[in-house]
This record gives sequence, structure tokens and C-alpha cells, in this order.
Amino acid sequence: TVGRAVVEMGGGRHKKEDSIDHSVGIDFAVEVGDRVSEGHPLFTVYARNEKEAEEASHSILKSIQISKTPVKRPELILAEM
Repeated sequence: TVGRAVVEMGGGRHKKEDSIDHSVGIDFAVEVGDRVSEGHPLFTVYARNEKEAEEASHSILKSIQISKTPVKRPELILAEM
């Protein structure tokens, strides 16, 4: 979801010929398992305009789940071959 939001803002390519806007992106203030409280920022969107920022924020917020119980942070390395 985050990757798609960045691509839609121009920070990635739909096709090989597309240019990349390095000024757009998402900066997360928290990681999975971090404790948050109401009003605590979860992420910052860097966009070219307000419409793109709102669309990216809406998309990302729909994919975030907040739990009242602690959540274990997933392993960084899932498997070794």
C-alpha cells in the first residue's frame, strides 16, 4: 500500500520510461509494535500538492491497524536459503 501510494505521487515508475520525483515519499514515525497514543503522528507524507498528500494519507490510513494489546515486531529476515 505504501509503495503504491509513493508511485501514485510520482516517487516510482508505472513503466520503465517514467521519471521519478525524488521529492515525494512517506516517512514513518513509528514501527510495528511501537506504542502510540491519540494524536501521536504515525507518518509524514511528502507530496507535490495537497490532493496527492490527502490521497496517499487516506490509502495508508486504511491499511494501518491499531491494537489495544501489544503486537510482536516481525522478524526482519524471514528465511535464509
